[in-house]
Amino acid sequence: MPVYGKGRSGRKVKMPFGKGRRDTRLRKNSKILRDIEGREMFEEGSWSVHKSRITRIEKTLKFGVQREIAGRIAKGERPVVLDWGCGTGRAIVNLASRFPQISAIGFSDISYGQWKGTNKAKFIHDTKERLLRLVKNGSVDVIYSHSALSQIGGKMQEYLLELLPKLKKKGLLATDHAVCIAGPVELPESFAIGEMRFSLERTNSKRTLIFRRVK
Repeated sequence: MPVYGKGRSGRKVKMPFGKGRRDTRLRKNSKILRDIEGREMFEEGSWSVHKSRITRIEKTLKFGVQREIAGRIAKGERPVVLDWGCGTGRAIVNLASRFPQISAIGFSDISYGQWKGTNKAKFIHDTKERLLRLVKNGSVDVIYSHSALSQIGGKMQEYLLELLPKLKKKGLLATDHAVCIAGPVELPESFAIGEMRFSLERTNSKRTLIFRRVK
């Protein structure tokens, strides 16, 4: 699978899955889950976004991720699909079960025990910054994110400009955009990153951003 780039040491990373540099754990007798920076993220029982089905994600985004993948497979492609902020991996496993032709990858800076219970997808547990070094430019067909990229906050646009080059030509990135958390994404409908060109469509009352690499 030609997805993974070079790690910090310059050696090719073959399997960057499993535990990151600091494992995420539940504090004893507490339901507060902490991320790798030690910040309190959410109560395990009160917020279900981290275990959403792909159908719920599509409903939130108002975008057919499954339709997009099916269309690519119909053209003879074997898409590489990345769930950015995959949580327990439920959605990416849904996709891998329905579309065995895809290479399914889930990324999160929090690790989950459910990852060990499936062989349908591979998972990356690391920081969002290191993910950019692990994934090669021009290697992913579809990236989707549900209530995850917005959590970056005011640097969401800056991060998107580093993440988008990972798309292959005609690749797509779909994400929800919570302006109250992430601030504005002030990109035009057509823009370039180096020699790559992208289009941006704002749908769902501008709450969903659809990026396509056109060149």
